[in-house]
Amino acid sequence: MQKTKVAILGAGFISDIHLECYHRFVPEAEVVAVYTRDAGKAKSFADKHHIPAWYDDMDKLINDSGCEVVDICLPNYLHAAATLKAAAAGKHIIIE
Repeated sequence: MQKTKVAILGAGFISDIHLECYHRFVPEAEVVAVYTRDAGKAKSFADKHHIPAWYDDMDKLINDSGCEVVDICLPNYLHAAATLKAAAAGKHIIIE
């Protein structure tokens, strides 16, 4: 079975929770990328969780990561802009 490719926007505590939920409860999902505006934090999060790609540019993640689903785990005030970008790219969206 082919897995659904998920990208996580954000690398804070809620991202850890969502990632754990994918691993424990959604075996059909594969987290393929993570975004946070701090490149060091993005790389560290990706390394810690064995995520193959990390980005410090949201547009590049949405357009270049190969994800089908964008899981938005950003602060509330950033939800609208991230949702509109993901929707414009034709992605499925999960908002924490």
